[in-house]
Amino acid sequence: MSKKEISPDQLERDSLVAKKEWLFNGLFVTNSTPEGLEKTLIESNGFFSAVSSEQGLFNSLLGNSYGGNGRQNNNDLVLNGFDGGEVNSLRAGRTGFNGSVIGAVCCFAQQGSVETILNASNGTGVSERFLMLSEPHNLGRRNHKQVIKKGFYVEANYARQCDQFEDIIEDPLSPDDLIVLTISPNGFNLIKGYKDRIEPYLADGGKYSHISLRGAGCKIDMQIMKIAANLHLSDFNQSTLIADKHVISAIDIANELLEANLRLCQAKGIMGLKAEFTAVINYLTSKHGVKTEREIINSLRTTQPFKVFTGGKAKLIKETLAAMTKEGLLVKTCIDTVISYQLGQ
Repeated sequence: MSKKEISPDQLERDSLVAKKEWLFNGLFVTNSTPEGLEKTLIESNGFFSAVSSEQGLFNSLLGNSYGGNGRQNNNDLVLNGFDGGEVNSLRAGRTGFNGSVIGAVCCFAQQGSVETILNASNGTGVSERFLMLSEPHNLGRRNHKQVIKKGFYVEANYARQCDQFEDIIEDPLSPDDLIVLTISPNGFNLIKGYKDRIEPYLADGGKYSHISLRGAGCKIDMQIMKIAANLHLSDFNQSTLIADKHVISAIDIANELLEANLRLCQAKGIMGLKAEFTAVINYLTSKHGVKTEREIINSLRTTQPFKVFTGGKAKLIKETLAAMTKEGLLVKTCIDTVISYQLGQ
């Protein structure tokens, strides 16, 4: 059949298929560099999503696979996609993108994924844009003969959730044409009340004063609004007003995740006594002997985890040395008012 003999219906179908292929190049990708993902923004009207069960997604998207020492990764797409930020990019050899960017990144994490995000952030704000949850594994407790039944209601509800996105994916609106959801004045007061509650913990030396947690605490209102919006949509509510009950639930969820991130950073040795003790032990081990308190402070104040501490670094290091001495990890000596430390036996 020649091109002239193709029916209008066939041409329309071919156009829709081609459009869907273009869209799916930028939606639900499992592995991409920021530059690769940016190429798809024109066809998807500024929308992108990356979903994977492999840590390689973070390695590529956050630059770990190709960044190299001293090279900064281009995280602008992830940073702006968090809240519909404006992007106006110019690229040599290809067309850039100008407009609002709205995106989502989801990884069903493996070991090391959280550290990848925190290390890639490096003060740029990447980590606080992610909701991170680390659950205990079931290894050693599984029963391989047990058959886990899937609930019909859960599967049916999930299928229903997916169905409503089909039209959106096939014919995406521009960000300016999206339906606007609103929060009531009381809902905003609830959010502000929660922010007031955690504000003291963001101060220097506070519970959330670490650079990663402080950033997450400062952006917690945005996370609450996003969670509340998703809860509202999952109820199939046709109203554009997000109910206060969803705001309250979102506050509870955000608070639990913030506390979980605190425990996670402590357990991973990113902050807290575990990280501080390890830093001191590694330093003294590398020096093979006794070091004065002043030498230890001067060296450790520029290394992790002390360098990102927002309070008095010298005070924190002294407190760490005192705690380790109390536990027998260090031996303290004082000769002519000069305080020195060495590893305990």
